[in-house]
Amino acid sequence: MTQGSALRATLDSGIERARTTCTFCRMGCELEVIRQGWRIAGVEYPADAPVNRGRLCPRGSASALLLDHPMRLAYPLKDGKESTWPEFFAETGARLRATPSNELAITYDRNLTREELELVYGLANRLGTENVASAYQESEACFDLRLDTKAKAAPAVTLTDVLGADTILIAGDAFAKMPVLAKPVLDARYQARDRRLYCIDCVKTTTAGFAHKFICTEPGFEPLVMLALAGLVGPKLAGFDCEQVAAKCGVNPDDLREIAEGFGKTKKGVVIGATTSGRTMDPKFFSLALQLLVSRMKGNKRLLIAAEAAVPPGPCRFSEVLAAIESGEVKTLLNLGDGFPRDYPGLVERLSKLDLLVTTATMRPAGVTPGWVLPVAMNLEKHGSFSTVWGQVNLSPVLTPASGTRLVSEIVAGLLDDRISGESVPESPDWLKVPVKSVTDQGRAMLKRPETEPDPEFRFVLLAEQPAYDFRGIFSQVVHPLLMTRSDAGQLGVEDGDRVKLETRAGGKLELPAAISDRVGEGTMLVNSGCPETRALFPCEVDKLTGIVTIPPVRAKLWRSE
Repeated sequence: MTQGSALRATLDSGIERARTTCTFCRMGCELEVIRQGWRIAGVEYPADAPVNRGRLCPRGSASALLLDHPMRLAYPLKDGKESTWPEFFAETGARLRATPSNELAITYDRNLTREELELVYGLANRLGTENVASAYQESEACFDLRLDTKAKAAPAVTLTDVLGADTILIAGDAFAKMPVLAKPVLDARYQARDRRLYCIDCVKTTTAGFAHKFICTEPGFEPLVMLALAGLVGPKLAGFDCEQVAAKCGVNPDDLREIAEGFGKTKKGVVIGATTSGRTMDPKFFSLALQLLVSRMKGNKRLLIAAEAAVPPGPCRFSEVLAAIESGEVKTLLNLGDGFPRDYPGLVERLSKLDLLVTTATMRPAGVTPGWVLPVAMNLEKHGSFSTVWGQVNLSPVLTPASGTRLVSEIVAGLLDDRISGESVPESPDWLKVPVKSVTDQGRAMLKRPETEPDPEFRFVLLAEQPAYDFRGIFSQVVHPLLMTRSDAGQLGVEDGDRVKLETRAGGKLELPAAISDRVGEGTMLVNSGCPETRALFPCEVDKLTGIVTIPPVRAKLWRSE
């Protein structure tokens, strides 16, 4: 044995590799966590993984950091103060079981396996409540809506479809949602000289940099562009003249015709949609307009949704649960998952009428959350199944759950003082179906809407982005700058690197460094919404048609800090 191989053998002694599927988005990448005794030594990228083939994005690469992150919650919190599991079960179990079913609501969000979600429905059935809803309020949840058309549902998209696509259209920032998706998309784009990649967004993104044609719209006008394309790729769509729509959206009509012609010639096409909370003005309209566009395309066309999580909608709308809380009808709320209410500062005040709030989390909340916050295991620490865009995959734990955390099954058993079986997740409720006419009517109304007068106080439109490298503000403590054009900065007397004070119509206030950028248009500013402080700048609104809670862009004012 050579000296080098002997050293390698010594370093490898005691090393174990645990393989699983990354659950930070729906791409379904595989990774291996390297363990050396009690220590997490790192992450490896398996070259034989069918989806990512030896690649990982910054989120997957930081899995080891996440498992041992200093923000990891390892004990129950009661009104922000440390407590214990015995105290929680003693105080809450009997109280929850005695709560009248109409006064109880159960919600869920991300970081649940399919089996845990079924257990949530089993718990709701045992406690007799019908107030069950998804608390996952990211804009991508609007892709659960289904356009009620006569057309047959398109077959599920596969990785082979993406790699073999002659033409790809990306609406939104897909590479930020599912970063490793960039590899098969760009492989398809560069496979032949006649392959085409088109992008639609209101912000210049990394995705747009690879496109043959980038359609940069005014914020909120992306769905109108899709409806114009729908009228070009299929039978004429009354009321959506290409020239008129282009003028309204601030784009070149010839670019729209080029995209439509490209999809008309191609045999295999893929349309990829992605929405971002705080950037997509109306995610419901965005989702349905995109579905209408694909339904009118001829030939072999597929729709792929780039998303961070797949959280099935419940039988109730979340807005109905909120209304029941505000009216005093629902007095107790139990949420299982990870994210609510941490990721939705705009909703916290609306929960103040609750007598009891119980939530679960993987990370310690930044502020004081009223009621109980319980530490739970991460998906990386669980057995179970998980939904990717390509289908269901099985998860294997890379570690035992962190000390002090509990699995959802253990929490449910402790609350009921009994172990129960899960129940099947209900089929998509009827309220998710939206008629085509409502989509086209909204588009025509938007076309006829007169230009609004500039707001002399809140002059700017604030948009958000969620960079892949700063997932939910956990992996980086760096304060990201507020992006603005050189022209807007000049009017404000702001130079690159200056600190500015920002205030929005939603009541949010924050001080940030400014950065001059060509990624946004005049009158528009862009902020990273990965942490609660920046998410608090944006409002939470209820869509009147569907009752879905959305987080749209917001008008803002700002000035240079003294």
